Amino acid sequence: MKAEVENSERLLQSASGLRRIFAEMKQACSEEVQKAEQLHRETEQELAHSRQMLQRARQAEQAAQVALRAAQAAVAAASAEVAAATGSLNPAAMAAAMAHLRQAKRAYDAAKRAYEAAKMHREHMEKRVTLVEKAEQLARVMREKLLAMCRMHVMKALHVVQEAAARLVAAQQKLAGYHASAVPQATLEALTSELSGTFESAEKPWDVASSTASEPDAADDAAAPDDSAVSGAQDVLKASKTTKASEAFEVWAQYELQDTGKPVPFSELHDRFNASDDVRQGLLQHLYETDAKFRQQVDEIRAQAATDPEGAALRVRKGLAGRLGEEMVRYALQPYGTSCETQVHHDVADGGFTKTDFVLHGLKAPIILGRGKGMGATVGQDIAIEVKTGSEGYIAHEKEHILRQVEGHQPYDASWVICSRDIKDMTEGRQAQYREEIREAGSPVLGLLPEKAELDQSCWDFIRSA
Repeated sequence: MKAEVENSERLLQSASGLRRIFAEMKQACSEEVQKAEQLHRETEQELAHSRQMLQRARQAEQAAQVALRAAQAAVAAASAEVAAATGSLNPAAMAAAMAHLRQAKRAYDAAKRAYEAAKMHREHMEKRVTLVEKAEQLARVMREKLLAMCRMHVMKALHVVQEAAARLVAAQQKLAGYHASAVPQATLEALTSELSGTFESAEKPWDVASSTASEPDAADDAAAPDDSAVSGAQDVLKASKTTKASEAFEVWAQYELQDTGKPVPFSELHDRFNASDDVRQGLLQHLYETDAKFRQQVDEIRAQAATDPEGAALRVRKGLAGRLGEEMVRYALQPYGTSCETQVHHDVADGGFTKTDFVLHGLKAPIILGRGKGMGATVGQDIAIEVKTGSEGYIAHEKEHILRQVEGHQPYDASWVICSRDIKDMTEGRQAQYREEIREAGSPVLGLLPEKAELDQSCWDFIRSA
């Protein structure tokens, strides 16, 4: 009995130690992530405030410009009045006309000063917005890198801890098979509590789902070990697959350009845009853990899949593959620039605006995708990119929207439209005409992403992996 009690106490100490170490690690990650998220929120708020100030400054400049033109018209009218009075040789009329002219010129000078001040203020606001955009981008990149590092280390730790936990559970089950009098009930209850609590979810954005274990009731001792062992094995297998996918994504996402003196070969870009399914699963897991809206969307679809799999599959096809395509473009190209932005606001000629899916700043090495206008970019240039993922019918239907998006790419050195390979399902003549129209607007169309059906399958596999 003494040996059995000592063994139980050792299991208790081991489980407690695992929980403590894992909890301390998650707490440290949580604190740093919270700091990074707070900083990012502050920069986002400042960016929104600065953009509002810029909008008001633009409106004030337009109003000042209207007032200046009205003052110019008043001066012209007063000058005409002076000319007419001079022709009449009427001294009183000439004096009144000159007074009107002097008054109009004073009003014009004031309006000009007001316009120059409004113009300068608008320019200052534009510089402010540019600086805050860079600050927000840096804060976002820092946050994402920190989240990725925390998640990677927590996942690795969880993998090790789960294997250890499986051994502890097996050992505890063997002890539970003995007669209740062999081990004090209080000790068994404490052991069960420790094992059950070892992997409680902290519900952090970088946290991962984990398995729990508890002591079976005495009446079920004979059957419980087999069921628990199967459940534990399934949990460990799921965690192992998730870890494998996450590690594949980390390797792919953190790729570093080796030789900036040579053009990036097309084959390298092709391979990065066509990453393995493990990479895609890891990318989806990364979004699930770092993007609250995406997490909510996935949870809703997973819940629906239990009762309405066809409806859930339709939501996957409509809502997830496009996001996956955009993120694949972002992470595939990110290593080739000094920084990047997503969903960048741009005003267009008709007074509206567009949002550019992805902008790669400060190219580190030349990129040549083929022959012809717009098929390459040199070191230091910025590239604006529109991403489209869908069937050839969808891509064709989006032509007018793409042309408007390309208009928003004008401030940048290069403009690309990257789409799924479904575009190649168009007839040869239709595809050539489609590409030429968009190229004439300023952007080549590049079918570099996997087909929509392939991305849909990756998304559906991720939904079913929970």
